[in-house]
This record gives sequence, structure tokens and C-alpha cells, in this order.
Amino acid sequence: MSLSMNISINGHEIERVKHAQHWRQRLVGLLTTSESSFTGIVIDPCNSIHTIGMRYPIDVVFADSDHVVVRVFKNVRPFKFCLGGRNARYTVELPTGSIEKYDINAGNSFQLNVND
Repeated sequence: MSLSMNISINGHEIERVKHAQHWRQRLVGLLTTSESSFTGIVIDPCNSIHTIGMRYPIDVVFADSDHVVVRVFKNVRPFKFCLGGRNARYTVELPTGSIEKYDINAGNSFQLNVND
């Protein structure tokens, strides 16, 4: 079972985000979710993703080991690939529109808070 986390970024709190740390969780990712139930997922470690098999678009944020955003991709449609670069350690997949809603840009830092 994956942990639930909150992400704090730019004064905003993104709640109930899943944390995929194990190979099976990273493999399945969002493939079994629906767009209406999806709040987000942090994949660790991960520096690239694909949306093959996805049924809806997502926003993708890549961050380094210090939780500093290194790349963002808005509205990534199904069957696409995204590369975070060699410094990327974390991938945060969020509902489409989240990057604009939370004003997420390269250089922003965020905090991960594990829920009990």
C-alpha cells in the first residue's frame, strides 16, 4: 500500500497525494485511476515517465533530490513521454491544470509531508 502525502508549494497544500516508492507502485502508477478520483502521485525515484495506457491527460513536475523543481510539463496527453533530466529524482503527477493553479515553475521548492 502506498503512503498518502501532502505537498506544500508556493503557499498551497496539495492533499492526499499517493507516494509510490516500490517498483510495483511505480509500475502501476496511475493506470488504475480515473480522472475524477485522481489527486496526484509522487514517484520516487523517477526521472522520466510515459502516459501509455492512460485515459486522461496529466500535469507532470520533475524535482531534484532537494525538492527543487527542474522541469514542468502541462497537459501531457496519453501515449506521450516526458524526461526530467539527469538531476530529476522525484516525479509528481497531478491533475491537468495544477501547474497553473499552484503557479509551479522550475526553481520552486516544495515540501513532502507524510500523513499518519
